[in-house]
Amino acid sequence: MAGNALDSKYNIQRPQADPRNVDILYQLVQDEIKIQKDWNEAWINRRVLTQFLQANVTVEESFEVFKQFCNWRLQFKVDQIDKYDPEIMAEHSIGRVKFSDKRDVAGRPVAYMYPRYHNKYHGNEESLNKYIIYCLEELCKLSDQFEESDGKFSFVIDLDGFSLQNMDYPSVKKMVWFLKNCYPERLGVCLFINYPWIFYSCWAIIKCFLNDVTRSKFFFCEKDEYREFIGLEMS
Repeated sequence: MAGNALDSKYNIQRPQADPRNVDILYQLVQDEIKIQKDWNEAWINRRVLTQFLQANVTVEESFEVFKQFCNWRLQFKVDQIDKYDPEIMAEHSIGRVKFSDKRDVAGRPVAYMYPRYHNKYHGNEESLNKYIIYCLEELCKLSDQFEESDGKFSFVIDLDGFSLQNMDYPSVKKMVWFLKNCYPERLGVCLFINYPWIFYSCWAIIKCFLNDVTRSKFFFCEKDEYREFIGLEMS
């Protein structure tokens, strides 16, 4: 309920899907999995298909994007990525991302991001993309554990200590691509906190990567807004 009230207060767009179209899409996917023997049935449930419909509107487009999603999971061996992977352990040790043991006021899991620990000249795009996928997969698992989360998760981006050395536009574009094509309508909200004035010029570019629906979920937060969304005091 708290999440719905905040959606209304802050004009957050949450597309809806016709349940009849979910049924049609589900049947199409069930027929397809009989052909695509390598697909994992664990990838397919009505909530996920609803999210693809919310993001892509028509059954036909949603079906095509979902097929691409399944083939992407196979190509990049997403199911085999885990926290014991040496690349994941190395990336995680940098401290860019921390998973909170608290949930936001809508019951969604929260990941805190710290751009100050990221160097845009990291030089290992493949490893970083793998780590992004790992983080998104972990958040999906956490969000799917609780019905009240509605299959969504939230980000808090702490920009304390941020400089242009940390601003990695290609990685941001890749993250947006993942959210749009592989994890549609999974994002609850994304909150910027402790932001310096220099980040406004970066945001002017970043927001161009986002469609109107996704952009409506991003907020520059002071203490009161942070408390509204997260239910905690800002540190």
